[in-house]
Amino acid sequence: GFSFHLLVLVALVVLVVVVVVVVVALVVVVLFVVVVVVAVLFVLVLVVVVVVVVVVVLFVVVVILVLFVVLVLVVLLLVLFVLLVDVLLIVLFVVVVVLLIVLFVLLVLLVLLLVLLLLLDFIHAWRL
Repeated sequence: GFSFHLLVLVALVVLVVVVVVVVVALVVVVLFVVVVVVAVLFVLVLVVVVVVVVVVVLFVVVVILVLFVVLVLVVLLLVLFVLLVDVLLIVLFVVVVVLLIVLFVLLVLLVLLLVLLLLLDFIHAWRL
């Protein structure tokens, strides 16, 4: 009977060890799977976050660039417009001044002509 008891004990010990090993193995596998899944999810989340951040940053940069370009163009157009207006005003001013000078010269010539005519008339009358 003694050896039978020993055999049962050994069998029980072996069974317990096998069960413990299997359970530990299962726990390790489950933990490993969980860790892998968590790591994959973390990586995916990280990738998504990075992509979103990059897209947002690019969008913001593009918007800022577009606004900057528009602003620069508007400023350039304004400057050109102002310059054009200035040039036109200067041209107008020059034209007016030239016209005034011409009119003044014509007026002086006209007065001189009148004086000359009067003088001639006076000389003519004086001779008579």
